[in-house]
Amino acid sequence: MSLITEDCPVEGFSYKVVRGECVSYAAHSSKVRVEIYSSKTTTWSYSELACNEAVSLTPWTAGRVIKGVVYWHATGGKVAIYDTEDEEKRIDVIKLPKTFNYDEQVLGESSDGCLQYGWSNKSVMEIWKLEKVGEVLEWTIQFKVNFKAMWRLNPVEYARFSTRTKETQLLAFFNQNSDSVFIRCDSHICVFDTKTQRVEEVQYQGRGSSFVWDYCKVLPYFQLSWPCSSSSLLEEGNI
Repeated sequence: MSLITEDCPVEGFSYKVVRGECVSYAAHSSKVRVEIYSSKTTTWSYSELACNEAVSLTPWTAGRVIKGVVYWHATGGKVAIYDTEDEEKRIDVIKLPKTFNYDEQVLGESSDGCLQYGWSNKSVMEIWKLEKVGEVLEWTIQFKVNFKAMWRLNPVEYARFSTRTKETQLLAFFNQNSDSVFIRCDSHICVFDTKTQRVEEVQYQGRGSSFVWDYCKVLPYFQLSWPCSSSSLLEEGNI
């Protein structure tokens, strides 16, 4: 499920909710059913999207919306791409540059409005960007780091976090940012700057939790910069 927001000077703030059907038994189907709720009409609409190959969306994974285009994880190490403004009602897929079982995989938006893809395993993290080369979408690697080398450049944090016995993992991208990512070492959450290769711990009160960290999923929350139209409505007490 994805959320798309719009801010029109005439009609004001509006949004759409896009839900794609994840059906495990339809792994060999070339069609995906979606339903879209529009705040303008307060109704749901239903469509069946066609693909030029078999496609099946992956449940329980976080997608991404960039400029009205929805990106969902799909089975087989792929990303499904759905342009909500496309009148042809189609969905495309593109193979991810690298996929491995049990690796951390995240999607994000780069500073220039492209899809970012990151993955990590026990020793390495890679960041890729999807961009058009001519008329073809291609993945371009942006950054690769060896975690051991990274911690050697940050000896103070290396000693504090006992990284010798704990795995380092990629957590998430910053919103519309290509220079920094969230990483995790045990219960510690840090920001890694890909340019300076420095690690800075994020202060939070999460270490007293009774949950086992190995089975927890951490997702970032970004404070929205709401359009002026909705802000004025809030100030006037209409919402």
